[in-house]
Amino acid sequence: MDETDHGFRARLDAPAYGVATGQAVVLYEENVVVGAGAAVTPDRIVLTIPRDEGFDSVAQLVLAGVAARLNFSYEVVDDLGVALETVLERRGDADELTVELEVGADTVRAVIGPCAVDGLQAELEGPDDRVGLRRVLETVVDSFSAVEREGGEWIELEKRVQTVESAM
Repeated sequence: MDETDHGFRARLDAPAYGVATGQAVVLYEENVVVGAGAAVTPDRIVLTIPRDEGFDSVAQLVLAGVAARLNFSYEVVDDLGVALETVLERRGDADELTVELEVGADTVRAVIGPCAVDGLQAELEGPDDRVGLRRVLETVVDSFSAVEREGGEWIELEKRVQTVESAM
């Protein structure tokens, strides 16, 4: 349960019977209403693409489609696209690359990998006196880190998002 300026936000780990994302939720304590807000069920999309030429653009297309569906601002879509493209340039020798997107009420989290095993951590921690991975990611996402997972090093990205009103 997260407190907001206008009440509370209930986060559900999985869809619950009778509760939909965005639906009003009332918080009770001993039969007394102590708060109200909206339910949020994070969306999770996992895309695995082959190393073959042209499939990187599929990952960009999926990201743009998710962003459009959720009415992200153009700046958020652009920042996420730049971050994804920069990480895709550092993909390892694996035959496949996986992009996991988790979309919450106000954040998008991406986990991408496996990346080139040698040097990812060093590139993220290196000096920022040149335009490299660290500098680009510091500019376009709110947090990033290298994590060890199956198949090598992966990179986690997180971006706080702003939505815009739909024109429809």
